[in-house]
Amino acid sequence: MARKFFNDDQFNFELQFAMGGVHYGAGDLGEMLSTADRIVDGDADSWCQEWIATGQRVATIAEERTPFRHDWEHVITPVVRPASTPSPMSSIRSRHHC
Repeated sequence: MARKFFNDDQFNFELQFAMGGVHYGAGDLGEMLSTADRIVDGDADSWCQEWIATGQRVATIAEERTPFRHDWEHVITPVVRPASTPSPMSSIRSRHHC
């Protein structure tokens, strides 16, 4: 039987789903459990606030530990892209909400 982290079924499913990706490098189990511990069960605002806070904190750590900034856009952007198509990175950078 799977451990239940939240009484809210959706929260529980989403956390377990994310944890399933740890093996594939989709995240760090400790960060996920630490974030889950700060979430108020059933409070969607709390869910969003805590995951955003974790993401921002981890991104800051990564930026500080990178000896020089990389332009990773070339890694995820298709080689051939119509000029009118926005970069996938611009979409990612503009997301500040859940």
